[in-house]
Amino acid sequence: MYGQFDAQDRLWIGNSDEGVHGVDGHTFREITPWDTARQRALRHNNNLINDMRAGPDGRLWLGTMRGVY
Repeated sequence: MYGQFDAQDRLWIGNSDEGVHGVDGHTFREITPWDTARQRALRHNNNLINDMRAGPDGRLWLGTMRGVY
């Protein structure tokens, strides 16, 4: 499981079973970076998240066994 705060105080959490989810640090509501189909494809095709980083522009980057997304 990996976690990362971005510049907007959102906490992003990723794991190999459930994909990537986030929590807005101001409202404490759950957010997702992608729609359900994209989340499912990420889990199916890249079943191991090795790293997670948020860029200065707020973009979330994932390092997986099959590449960077």
